[in-house]
Amino acid sequence: MEFCLNFEDGSGYSFVSLFAEVIEEIRRNYPIYRFVMERDIVWEVQKLLAGKIKQQGLPYNVFNDYPIEKGRNRSLSVDLAVISKDITCHRDIADGKAEAELVVEFKFEPSHKREDIISHKLPVISSRKNKEEISINIDINRIKSFVDTGKSRTAIAILIDEGGWHRNSKNSHRLGDPCISKWYDWDVCITDFDKVSILLTTYTIP
Repeated sequence: MEFCLNFEDGSGYSFVSLFAEVIEEIRRNYPIYRFVMERDIVWEVQKLLAGKIKQQGLPYNVFNDYPIEKGRNRSLSVDLAVISKDITCHRDIADGKAEAELVVEFKFEPSHKREDIISHKLPVISSRKNKEEISINIDINRIKSFVDTGKSRTAIAILIDEGGWHRNSKNSHRLGDPCISKWYDWDVCITDFDKVSILLTTYTIP
């Protein structure tokens, strides 16, 4: 699988391409991870992304649950944020005094064939709600607003869909933004589900 994510995000460095490298690494080793919850993926991506940034000597940090909007509610945070080390106060972004280089929102739908996840928890993401109430679409609208309001140079929303529950659903057309979202199919060999698909949405202002 090859991501079309090679544009620079305004900082002179393509953090989107770096993110794509991380996701490609996860794709290659997906059966090893055995993700159970969304936070498992967020942690793995944070670890890999931070490692690549450190390896290349870039002056940035990677944070999870970063408070990008004003308020104390955790829902006002973003799952991952790449922040310049020059930004020493997290309130600066919420106050409009600074911006993140990249923010990422994650969603995860585990395979419905898995025996290690209780069936009553599935589906994790409902696609039967009104289109604007579907959580992945809420994420996409959020990341667009972060870029449009100057809180981040670039933003990504990603849905990892094990077993193609959403990819193959009759409601799949209700997920994502047709202008900026794209499905990718991964062929991975796992005992209880044979394919993983991701819905990737990338948004930036050229």
